[in-house]
Amino acid sequence: MSAANVRLAHRAIGEFNETRRCGPAFEACIHPDVSFEDEIGAYDTRDQVRDFLEGFADAIGGLQVEISKDARGRRNRRPRGDSVRARLR
Repeated sequence: MSAANVRLAHRAIGEFNETRRCGPAFEACIHPDVSFEDEIGAYDTRDQVRDFLEGFADAIGGLQVEISKDARGRRNRRPRGDSVRARLR
């Protein structure tokens, strides 16, 4: 992933962490036909993922997203093609 895309992902995560809303960086960062799965269900569009994230954050009183780190606490920098791995807390 390019450095510009990594910065965009960080910006999208920062916007979400501050506002609990998926802002302009989310729109630019997430493909309209994204595929996302968790224990609750599967989401096949950016709008569905946005609704899930915002609704979940509202329901539990907050949600923190961060770029994954390796076992030593360093940001995981292994090449992943066009993706960034993020963890929800």
